[in-house]
Amino acid sequence: MNSKREYPFLLPIDFLIYKILFNLNQKDVSRYILFSNNRSGSTLLMSTLESHSKISLSGDGGEILNINNTFQNKKISKFEKIILRNFLPLSFTEKKCFRPKTKIIGFKIFPNHYSHIHKYFLNNRKYKKIILERKNRLAMYTSKEVARKTKKWLKEKSVGSQTDSSSKNTAVEINLNRFESYIKRVDKYYDQFSSIIKRDEVFYVTYKNLIEGKKEVIQKIVTFLGVENKNLVSNLEKQGSKNVLDHITNKSEVIEYCNDIGHPEWTSQNSY
Repeated sequence: MNSKREYPFLLPIDFLIYKILFNLNQKDVSRYILFSNNRSGSTLLMSTLESHSKISLSGDGGEILNINNTFQNKKISKFEKIILRNFLPLSFTEKKCFRPKTKIIGFKIFPNHYSHIHKYFLNNRKYKKIILERKNRLAMYTSKEVARKTKKWLKEKSVGSQTDSSSKNTAVEINLNRFESYIKRVDKYYDQFSSIIKRDEVFYVTYKNLIEGKKEVIQKIVTFLGVENKNLVSNLEKQGSKNVLDHITNKSEVIEYCNDIGHPEWTSQNSY
């Protein structure tokens, strides 16, 4: 979760400026943060929530807080990315992610983003937290590799007869050593949530539940955020087939590995 380029602590002046900005921005605005990982349905969830008139996505941690981001986004000035983000990350986040737009404002954050910001928001009870986890690590890893190969990270819903089958027809070879390291990193990331999972300001949901019972799950999350339920929709849909093995070339090797580590369910039909 840490990066070599990341500064090792938060400066006192950052807390002071952040507090001033927080109080100026508050104005009956409720904040939430989605803690998740790549290829876990976070974009699908956020785009669905944002279809609510009182909920907005006011920033993506991948664009804003990733310490390795080259910042091609022209909306972020050189001063902001060099001085504010690196030396005053709390103030920078408040300035970029929580400008009052709607009653509920949120953004998502991943493990490779600024770890001190990550920890601060995780422990600050002023922010509601949605924790989204994809239990099937093989499906996560395979989805990531397919997206890299096809260069398609999102899939919009088809209009009429137009379909894009590139992701569904793509298969990759799984490097088991890299996959093993990936599992350890992801497991470590989600282990940190075990102590807060039952707190009032935390809503935990799995990718499987989100996909299989999307309408009911979204209604529960909207209620958790404190606004009225509506019929929310997203312009995105799931990429790939339901069977992860359809996207793997070395199937037998992967099945054997998953059986050996005690997760045969990762390779089963309709396993998310």
